[in-house]
Amino acid sequence: MKKSFKAAVACILASVVLCGCASAGVGAVKPKPFNLSAPTEEFKVAQYNQDSVLKDYPLLVGGHAHGAENIRILKDLGLGNFVWIPKYGYALGNTPWDAENGYAQDIDAALESDFYYMVSHKRGLGDEFKKGGSLSGGDTATIYPNTEKDIAKVVSGGDKFIGWQAEELDADFLQTGLRPAFADRVPEVYNFDTPAQARINYETELQRLQKQAYDMGGNFISNQLVTHQLNAFRAGNDIVMSELLEHGVNTELQLAYMRGGKQQFGNDWGVWISPWYYGTIPTADKALWTNDIAQIGGGHKPSSYKRALYESYVSGARVLTNQETEPLFARDELNDGYKTVLWGTELKNFWNYAKNNQETMKPASSFAIMVDRDNGWEPAHLWQDMNIRDSRWAQLPITDGDRMLSEYLNAFLPGYKRTSEAVQQRKDLYPGYFASTPVGNFDIVATDCDPSRLAQYDTVILLGDISMNDILMNTLQTYVNGGGELVINAYQSMQDHQFYEAPDFYGYSFSRYDGWLASDRVNGAGSIRMNTTMAYMPEEVYSANWFFTVNGVVDGAEIVAYTENGVQKDPAVVKNQFGRGTVYLTLTENMMTGLTEVPEPMSFYMDFLRAVVLDNNSYVKSMPAASDAGGTDDYSWMASYQGDDLVVLLSNHGASDGSVTVTLDDEIAKENISVDVGAYTDFETQNIDGKTVITLRLKTEDITLLRVKIS
Repeated sequence: MKKSFKAAVACILASVVLCGCASAGVGAVKPKPFNLSAPTEEFKVAQYNQDSVLKDYPLLVGGHAHGAENIRILKDLGLGNFVWIPKYGYALGNTPWDAENGYAQDIDAALESDFYYMVSHKRGLGDEFKKGGSLSGGDTATIYPNTEKDIAKVVSGGDKFIGWQAEELDADFLQTGLRPAFADRVPEVYNFDTPAQARINYETELQRLQKQAYDMGGNFISNQLVTHQLNAFRAGNDIVMSELLEHGVNTELQLAYMRGGKQQFGNDWGVWISPWYYGTIPTADKALWTNDIAQIGGGHKPSSYKRALYESYVSGARVLTNQETEPLFARDELNDGYKTVLWGTELKNFWNYAKNNQETMKPASSFAIMVDRDNGWEPAHLWQDMNIRDSRWAQLPITDGDRMLSEYLNAFLPGYKRTSEAVQQRKDLYPGYFASTPVGNFDIVATDCDPSRLAQYDTVILLGDISMNDILMNTLQTYVNGGGELVINAYQSMQDHQFYEAPDFYGYSFSRYDGWLASDRVNGAGSIRMNTTMAYMPEEVYSANWFFTVNGVVDGAEIVAYTENGVQKDPAVVKNQFGRGTVYLTLTENMMTGLTEVPEPMSFYMDFLRAVVLDNNSYVKSMPAASDAGGTDDYSWMASYQGDDLVVLLSNHGASDGSVTVTLDDEIAKENISVDVGAYTDFETQNIDGKTVITLRLKTEDITLLRVKIS
């Protein structure tokens, strides 16, 4: 299912509405055809886009700037090949929007600098202006530019203009939906009662905004920052941008959605990285940047920016930019010019490396988490804790399946979801904005993924509520039959409240009612005992708060673990061979406790999910051991192919330097291994039992990028 070289990391130790004003053509503007399929409740397999808009483009890297001089400074300082021009009226820095400083001057400066560029033309859902934020029901900026002359100027750059960006769309969706008093401002979006209707409404709105961008003669760039990235891919948005840092969702989690979106749908993606943190952004020159928001020592740290840049790059992002100009440069009075500072220095260093290594990264994600196509879960504690609870499509009740997804993500991203205490004490940078990845990078895909796209992964784990149907069952059976390994819960194999019987697939048949005795179908227990030896399972017996298992008849499957309740023993996990692959069926309800006020995850399944991935993973072959930096808690890692090279990125999120080891499943000569980026470039290698073990050090709050030539 993967490349023959099964390599990578084994151990990591340590209010103007445009509406068609350009539809008849505006100067050089040629409206794009709009032929996307309308969102529907009909379940069908998603189509992969073979013709992404940036496929012939270089890697696009740069800053955010309004004002011709600021754009030229970015060029002079070597800060990439790209500039993000903000929406009209947005300029915290030193340049207003007026007759001398408008679209014409910005576009001319970008083209003179030989920059590619994108232009933000709105923020939020709907068209009417609404000023808000998380407490006031979101914030929508109306579409600009709104004159034919300015639109024609923006698109006059031809291929240098990559498209119109609509900003923070799912943030606005969540902020408005959490405050029902404001939802009537966009009633067509919030008129839903079911998750399927919510998805259709949101994806329909994304397509409506895309039509506006097409009428203005450009591609549509859809910005998401919560957990609705897959909706933007499914809606056919040309380029999907994730906003990292600010007060948004964990970096590694967002990148999992983006990698999965690319794998499932094929559209291009990128990131914008925001320095906003507690109402400030960083600067090193208050005289140049006089606004109150820019503060010396403010905003997110340059080290956070650097880690977000490299993690996005290795994940396969094709556009990498940052918000705000203030963190990038300051006056250089000694040389009567300008110099890079803070984020600008990190951006320049990144571009100096990336411009010589521009080939698209192909993530070597060995496993995927699959969520339902209609999944609308959103994590809590964003925007300085303005949303203190998890939510679902902003206004639907949270289900036990949503809690399952939210809690078991911690098996792969421990501490990814910030707490109220961490937010208020400003200790949420790590864990929170970043999280460790004990088994490496994974992707998030949806249930409408094509079987051929799913076949990339060694293991697929279903999390959250799943609406089973014939098409999805065929996808899962095709995947397993071809050699894949699947983990599915009994409650995810239900259709219209009935178990979807597939005894040949599961090696197990669910019990049918015998009269109305509850014990005929479920049984309670308080512990789980392993029935077979399974590598990477640290315990044999696991206790838990009372939970319930779904009863049935084992028919060919192997019992991996069973429950203990006095003399009563029921299967907790069964394993079945199907074709060339394996199905693990977990039998407790949503893998959660059952007699607690709020269902809780179980330590058995936390270990079990990691163990399944580790046991079948082409990349990870042993659990990390302790390091001198305190174990694995402080590290995240990801592996990708770039051409014939394997690239391994190691991020140290902790407060001290530490040692790590990387184990490759092949013998690699030391001369074929290099530290391309990192504070410590020395490393040791050993060949042990046909594997290569690399030992090196990581600097605190920094990254190391390993390159392994395998051809």
